[in-house]
Amino acid sequence: MKFSLIKPSTFAFWRESRRLSGYSLLDFIHGYVYVRWPYFYIGVGKGKHPAAKWLAPLGGLFDQLITKKKKMKILRI
Repeated sequence: MKFSLIKPSTFAFWRESRRLSGYSLLDFIHGYVYVRWPYFYIGVGKGKHPAAKWLAPLGGLFDQLITKKKKMKILRI
């Protein structure tokens, strides 16, 4: 029996994400968390989950990184 910490479906998601031009590691992490824990993701996003209070600063940082990435992409065009 083969033991792996990463499921084949996660490897498949990673492989497909690498095929898309402009799909960054942050995009992969965002997609993975959304697909892996949808109720947690939505609950935190709506502020209904208890963890929302301590994850809010992280969400703000993530938003800044995404916004900065989009601005840099616009400037390259």
